[in-house]
Amino acid sequence: MRADGRPDDDSAVETRRRHSLSIELEHLAFTLLDCTQRGGFGAPHASAKQIVREVDIFLDVLPDPLPKRRSAGVEDLAPWVRAANDVIAGQISLLKQHGVVLSNGEFGERLVDHARRFGLDFEVIGLEWGAVFDPREIRRRIASAEQPGWIWAVHCETSTGVLNDLVALKQICSDFHWKLCLDCISSIGTVPVDLSAIHLASCVSGKGLGAFPGLSMVFYNHDLVPGPDELPRYLDLGLYAAQEGIPFTHSSNLLFALQAALKRLKIEERFPNIIELSVQLRERLARLGYNMVASHEHASPAVLTLALPPELSSRTIGWQLQKAGYLLSYRSEYLLKRNWIQICLMGEFSREHLGSLLLILETYRPRRGAVAPGGSTQPAFA
Repeated sequence: MRADGRPDDDSAVETRRRHSLSIELEHLAFTLLDCTQRGGFGAPHASAKQIVREVDIFLDVLPDPLPKRRSAGVEDLAPWVRAANDVIAGQISLLKQHGVVLSNGEFGERLVDHARRFGLDFEVIGLEWGAVFDPREIRRRIASAEQPGWIWAVHCETSTGVLNDLVALKQICSDFHWKLCLDCISSIGTVPVDLSAIHLASCVSGKGLGAFPGLSMVFYNHDLVPGPDELPRYLDLGLYAAQEGIPFTHSSNLLFALQAALKRLKIEERFPNIIELSVQLRERLARLGYNMVASHEHASPAVLTLALPPELSSRTIGWQLQKAGYLLSYRSEYLLKRNWIQICLMGEFSREHLGSLLLILETYRPRRGAVAPGGSTQPAFA
């Protein structure tokens, strides 16, 4: 905490967390990564395995419309939330194939960095932040490849709010016999996600799942082989599978929190609620003169990124909202650099709170033009 009372945590802060999950999985297993390395919270291996199996069993009995998993393999991994994507990079390196990384925002650029640091053989299809990929261009780029390879992409590009077209990517990979790897960190738990036919995918316990941050997950759809001569032990997904998922001490506390979050799942209510509130927010923000980076047609309903004009400061507005009790995303370097601020519907929120938020944002409105015909100066949630 700074002397002026402002927090010194530069990470993007979501509105309070909501407990939810949406995964449509076929023959899929997942791996939990312990991101704390706090030995004092470590549990004996037998207890840890029991917790993991309970989470696995719970995933098998989730109510409709969430399809059940049909494979049993749950393993723990290790540190740092973003380690899941390093684990995926490690697995891709074992393929010894050329690939493509898609980037249209901060987290696509981070995938490029993961791939570069692992020395992968790849090319980048990069767009301006907020732009949408043209499936025809992706097809054209990979059609010239001498042999099948892999595509690595972000599903929900959190920096801009763009929800990349998973159906199109899966179809392309199916047509060309390529493997598709996904960063689903901001999509699982906020929108329906069908991971059937996906080679590898990453997720975390925070964000849309609503548990404490600190666990990452790697979903996989194939047999795993350890890579002792090519991968660090802590990032070797095959090692975890061979050791029944618990080769290292991890935090049972975080697993219990994840289990509790999954048990509070109300998927039938959550997705329609997010969509409804997102539509109302977008309409009201647009009428107040705010510009959103992602177009409505290609946006995740859970992420609204506002591009502020030069006369408004995202840092100032974000701090004023924080003092008023609204924790929006604004302090990340990439947001500050672009003068962007984000409203994320990933946590616990209510119509009343969102209505009050809009009243505050109205005081900073970029354009004080007339209200649209039939409109009102009151928030849509009032």
